[in-house]
Amino acid sequence: MTDNFRLEETSLPAEIASGQVKVKTLYLSVDPYMRCCMKEDTGIDYLKPWQISQTVQGIGVGVVVDSRHAGFTSGDTVTSYYWPWQTETVVDGGLLQKLNPALVDGHLSYFLSAVGMPGLTALFGVKEKGFVTPGANQTMVVSAAAGACGSLAGQIGRIQGCSNIVGICGSDEKCRILVSEMGFNAAINYKKSIVLEDLKKFCPSGIDVYFDNVGGEISDIVISQMTHKSHIILCGQVSQYNRDVPYHPPLPPSTEAILREKNITRERFLVLNYSDKFDEAMLQLSQWVKDGSLKVPFPARLDSILLAPVMMLIKVSVDAVLSPSVSSMLSVSTASVPVLEVSGILSAQKLRVVSSSSSFLAMILLRSVLTSLKLPL
Repeated sequence: MTDNFRLEETSLPAEIASGQVKVKTLYLSVDPYMRCCMKEDTGIDYLKPWQISQTVQGIGVGVVVDSRHAGFTSGDTVTSYYWPWQTETVVDGGLLQKLNPALVDGHLSYFLSAVGMPGLTALFGVKEKGFVTPGANQTMVVSAAAGACGSLAGQIGRIQGCSNIVGICGSDEKCRILVSEMGFNAAINYKKSIVLEDLKKFCPSGIDVYFDNVGGEISDIVISQMTHKSHIILCGQVSQYNRDVPYHPPLPPSTEAILREKNITRERFLVLNYSDKFDEAMLQLSQWVKDGSLKVPFPARLDSILLAPVMMLIKVSVDAVLSPSVSSMLSVSTASVPVLEVSGILSAQKLRVVSSSSSFLAMILLRSVLTSLKLPL
């Protein structure tokens, strides 16, 4: 940790400037895209690299403590895609979006999962790029299916009308959760199974929609089983993030040939392009959660744990982060979202996590802590 990230105590200004908002951090999310932020060039035009000796940023949820911005008042629940990893911070109000806690019945961590960016990504991916037709007996395959986005994408595919949902993930326990809790028809453990054989077994008529979170060899195998005029939702390529290649990474010539021969659509998908529809989509996701149609991945929460000891106890190499699911690396329940709750702690201190180098990612979740809290492993 000390070689690559450090924890600092800092002071906030006594007075905030016009247009600024002082916020207290409640939840922080650890996401696969952060691997790209540890490169000098992220390879993604909308994503900036982390800077040495600057505070780490990610998606967060918090509460307004003080405001000199017309759009926010004390007590508002807010989020940002550029939330500094600090217990309290002062930010430009233009970077914040106000949240309605009633949408999630007060479960604010849901704004980092089913009713937040993972849910929005899954919903718009399926609706805008999946071309699901109710009653058409379509089969959808989801890679990294036990992750925050994949587990929701499969469920939304079912809600939208797919009749056969098959997930690909990395353990038998993940497979069990997908089928027994998330409504998938079948799941494949790619670490133990011959993926091609299982796809032929579970998708006998071929694959009509593929929600691609991983890229690489797994995706090449899936594409080989896709039907004529089928559709690929190009959401992520996590297996390729550690390679020095452009985004999205090039496909092998044999896979490119299949796309052409079968007239398969495969377009880059960016959820931020649908930001004008976020409010309506969040309301829809909220309704599905409330009526039980959409199961929320269990948020791995560390309640009332001091941030400093947790952050200093663990350092994980970037290679480990590149597994299809960040949570699988830590043996957490595969349907979980890595979320840290820091509400109500360190009230006398203002701490921040600072990048010292880009060769390691300091993860927040620690197996021993989860065990002590009796959270699922």
